[in-house]
Amino acid sequence: MLRGLIFIIAINAFQLTAQLNEIEESDFGNNPGNLVCYVQPATGKSRPLIIVLHGCTQSAQEAISVSGWDKLAKENDFFLVAPQQRMSNNPNRCFNWFRAEDIDSLNGEAASILNMLSYCLSHYSIDTTQIFITGFSAGGQMAVSLLALTPARFNAGAVFACGPYGLAQKPSQALKAMHGKPELNEKQLTQRVMDLHPNATIVYPSLYIYQGDDDPVVYPVCASLLFSQWKGIHQLNDLTEQTVELKDHPFIRRTSAGSMDNSSRVVLYQFAGLGHQIPVDPGTNPGQGGQYNVFSKDQNFWASLNVAIDFGLINEEGQ
Repeated sequence: MLRGLIFIIAINAFQLTAQLNEIEESDFGNNPGNLVCYVQPATGKSRPLIIVLHGCTQSAQEAISVSGWDKLAKENDFFLVAPQQRMSNNPNRCFNWFRAEDIDSLNGEAASILNMLSYCLSHYSIDTTQIFITGFSAGGQMAVSLLALTPARFNAGAVFACGPYGLAQKPSQALKAMHGKPELNEKQLTQRVMDLHPNATIVYPSLYIYQGDDDPVVYPVCASLLFSQWKGIHQLNDLTEQTVELKDHPFIRRTSAGSMDNSSRVVLYQFAGLGHQIPVDPGTNPGQGGQYNVFSKDQNFWASLNVAIDFGLINEEGQ
């Protein structure tokens, strides 16, 4: 988590021409978390929006290019919002998911990201029924926080190499939490999310979780805790669970839990041989994308494309 997390939030900042020109957007409103905002706009009207949160030591631009979200957004015409952490906030450029003041919808970094989203909704033609968030490591952990804090804002989220909301409440708990030893048990972790909205009827977003079995930074048990937490808040019992190996990808185990009408889903993808990385499939053929990087691994599986399909942004048969 202190080594990385990718989330996508972009604002009136990316000018999309033949080349992607990155422009810092500083005037998106209140910025209590002191973040930088970038946007890659779509060209059509009423288009989906994805917030992408980078991991530790990454930049927002690196996160979207390594994952291939920039390519997907161009080809399918949806918005990207990419928040950028400053070294003055965290010397490793990690989003501060382990600080209570930064995972507050009215304060800190979480509030800045939500204000970026509000700015985009008021300045661009965005389909408000198709707003999503994704992130890697520390970015993923911040994405989970935003899904828990403001579930009505998002249709679904997809996170890589991270754990449940409330995994740590202060910096001194972060490393222990990343090793799968949080202060709270599974039931308490579920209750921590539900306590955020004690008197409301909440429809929580679907969540797609990606985790490498060989991750030495965020231990795989963290993803299992997140799966359990989200299954708990969706009130899905063990009878709804199903685990299969992905067709043509026997190294990927997919465990899903869902309601009868599939309106709410929690899915865990577990990758054999994957470390603290995202799966990519570099190349120019249809269905290929992503780039080589210290935080990515060629597994002949483009995770971002799979996320876009799960989100309903891309038709699987068309790929």
